[in-house]
Amino acid sequence: MLSLVCAYNNEDKLKSELLSSLKFQKNVKYELILVNTVKENIKSASEALNRGGKQAEGEYIVFLHQDIIFEDDNTLHEIEEYCNSYQFGIAGVAGVNIINKSKDFKVYTNIVHGLKKRPAGMRLDDAVMDAKSLDECLLVIPRKIFEKYQFRYIGNTWHLYGTDYAIQMQEINEKVVIFPIELWHSSPGDSLSADYYDAVIKLAHFCKKERTFYTVFGKWPTNKILLTVKCIYRKLRYYKEGI
Repeated sequence: MLSLVCAYNNEDKLKSELLSSLKFQKNVKYELILVNTVKENIKSASEALNRGGKQAEGEYIVFLHQDIIFEDDNTLHEIEEYCNSYQFGIAGVAGVNIINKSKDFKVYTNIVHGLKKRPAGMRLDDAVMDAKSLDECLLVIPRKIFEKYQFRYIGNTWHLYGTDYAIQMQEINEKVVIFPIELWHSSPGDSLSADYYDAVIKLAHFCKKERTFYTVFGKWPTNKILLTVKCIYRKLRYYKEGI
């Protein structure tokens, strides 16, 4: 059984998008755990998702956004099949992979973003891919893993909890992978807030053994001075240009 955990702040969007599409899923048994972050006055993703995850009874916990739409009625069944076929610490449907031995990276995914259904990255073949970090729109964690390793607090932010969990898994030599799942994420997928860069700085604290680490929005140095300068620049650009 899958346990679906959704932390939401917009009940209308939750009902019209995620819950509406879930009604048509077949060939799968799942439970749904909803966490109302407004009503429960929750300030961070880690608090919300840990609260929901602790209630899960399924073998695999699927953490997903309120604006995910399952257009194929067999998608959850596909996710469950991938879960049963691969050993991993965390899986996502979009993530960063390093290209060969170069320092360049690309985001790989089969999901689409926004009302115009824009591709969210380089398309995956029908195969599971290793990843360095993951986007947060949908994440899967085996419950036996989650019971030992929960989401770490990286500030009052709704960003980068997938990347942080991927870092945790790499520290204990558990695989981080991307499932080639087709999904529609109705939001544009490029939303940021200034606290994103504060969370980046916190993540660097967990990556001291590496010179760099990756998120879907960039490559970041772990050197404190270099990282601070880059984050200040990016934060100023965010205030000026919104990116």
